[in-house]
Amino acid sequence: MTTSRDIVTRALRKTGIIGIGQQAGDEDLEDALTDLNGMMGQWQINRWLVYHLKDYSFTGTGAQTYTIGSGGTINITKRPDKLESAYVRQVVPASPTPVDWPLEIITSFEDYGQITLKNLATFPWYIFYDPTFPLGTLY
Repeated sequence: MTTSRDIVTRALRKTGIIGIGQQAGDEDLEDALTDLNGMMGQWQINRWLVYHLKDYSFTGTGAQTYTIGSGGTINITKRPDKLESAYVRQVVPASPTPVDWPLEIITSFEDYGQITLKNLATFPWYIFYDPTFPLGTLY
């Protein structure tokens, strides 16, 4: 598995700061790691810097929860740490054009817990993601 030390060492080598067979000093590694963390922070804030975002979907069954991850309802290799956005696609059989409705993401279990009537079968307006392991849970 690649570590952050491997990434910054390779970056230092590619930029010519260190040569092949040389080892970076602790101060150089610390500076490069700080730069890497800053870059990752910028990617988190400025989503347009990320070259590719993924959109995953599934057909709802009316269940209260769905799973996400390897073998889950949304079968993807790596379960996400958090949701960036979510929507419901309403497919009308008589119309060729489906309609997407954005869902508001509830970010904490405490806020989800304040919903008093969780079993009401109706059109969804909110989504809560609990990044449980090994499968995340969508409510």
